[in-house]
Amino acid sequence: MLVEINLLPQKERGNKPFVWGLVTIAALVLLVGSFIIWEYFSLVEKEQSATIAIQEVQVDQAVKKA
Repeated sequence: MLVEINLLPQKERGNKPFVWGLVTIAALVLLVGSFIIWEYFSLVEKEQSATIAIQEVQVDQAVKKA
């Protein structure tokens, strides 16, 4: 009868792929969320400047009519 003796330590896989997957997904969500927020504030700023330009044109038209 042979006895098998293994003196090498066994490698434990652990949950590294799962953790890296979660970190990757969280990073992507953070990047996409940041882009959406940046784009929203950019559009709000453009809307405000367009509103101001419209008001200026309306004032000019009122002055020219008078």
